[in-house]
Amino acid sequence: MKNIILDLYLESTQNNDQLNEQVFATTAAVISSTFMAASILKMASGALSNILTKAGQECGTLQGAARNLCMIKMKLDGHEEELRILKSKSRLCNKTRNPNKCREKLRGRIIELSKKLKRLKEQESIYLQKQNAERRTEVQGTRV
Repeated sequence: MKNIILDLYLESTQNNDQLNEQVFATTAAVISSTFMAASILKMASGALSNILTKAGQECGTLQGAARNLCMIKMKLDGHEEELRILKSKSRLCNKTRNPNKCREKLRGRIIELSKKLKRLKEQESIYLQKQNAERRTEVQGTRV
């Protein structure tokens, strides 16, 4: 039975990493909370991975502080997307044998992501302040 569920899961995630809720709705009665939580976590981390790959391409041509700021912004986008997926798909836990256990596993990752987002926003703010200070210095240097 687990192989059938795994096959359905793999089939549902092959199309743009989107979770096929209909497949899970039909098999939810036999899905363990751990399997459901792991599936949702895998899908969310896949979205993050896609964004970070894109970040390497988009920020790769930049250098120094501009590259760092670009990477921070892309990481913020990736973690926010991961968080959005976790929150939106957490309702699928209701269809498992032990919904509380499933939600608890997701909650741990949600808390971890919230902390990461806070740190990244602080780093972004610091880089933006440095960038603004450099611009002011350049403008003042051209006035003299």
